[in-house]
Amino acid sequence: MRFSPRALALIVLLFSACVLGLAPILVRLTETGPAAAGFWRFAFALPILFLLAGRPGGEGIGRPGKFMLLAGLFFALDLSFW
Repeated sequence: MRFSPRALALIVLLFSACVLGLAPILVRLTETGPAAAGFWRFAFALPILFLLAGRPGGEGIGRPGKFMLLAGLFFALDLSFW
């Protein structure tokens, strides 16, 4: 089945929102603290982000905009305030 780029982006967005929504429940079920869980979420995502940013033949992710930086800051604060 082939999806349009817009539909694929929406599917990925919905999946990501579901995973982020389940994170507090899963942290509560584990024996680690919230700070450790936040650290490992970043640690596991970092190699994937580096691979996506350095794709050969692609333009990479480009220069981050102000709103992207602001969203990243708020996400980091959200993880640190758990």
